[in-house]
Amino acid sequence: MHEKCTEEIKLRVSPSLLLALSRLANAEDRSLSEYVRTVVSLHCFGHAHRLDDAAGQREGNNAPCEGPR
Repeated sequence: MHEKCTEEIKLRVSPSLLLALSRLANAEDRSLSEYVRTVVSLHCFGHAHRLDDAAGQREGNNAPCEGPR
């Protein structure tokens, strides 16, 4: 089940970026809002996953800035 989208972000873009995003959304038969939400979600959660993986790899290891345990 998808999380309900209740929050808003105001975003200023150039006319050329708006046109490009609109064309991409249209090509996928999505609204502009849905398309941008999908792109941002994929980017954000993909990076968050990589950060979680990196943190998991560091568990139990002494990072150089942590010093001895």
